[in-house]
Amino acid sequence: MNIYALFPLIAIAAYIPLLVITVGSRPWRRQHRLFTLFLAAAIAWSLFDYLSRSNSFPHYSFILFKLVLIALI
Repeated sequence: MNIYALFPLIAIAAYIPLLVITVGSRPWRRQHRLFTLFLAAAIAWSLFDYLSRSNSFPHYSFILFKLVLIALI
């Protein structure tokens, strides 16, 4: 595992409690929905980035790169 794979892993660990707290709060406003969508995209981005940097699946690196781009959009 590469040292650069640690930063996306730390980001995932930071975003998950925020997502749980946001989903658990009621009543929802428009800002809550947008923030939840942002957190879901950020978690997906960090997960795909972690998988591509950790070199766990070297044969699927191009597919993971495409998934990172999709998560960015």
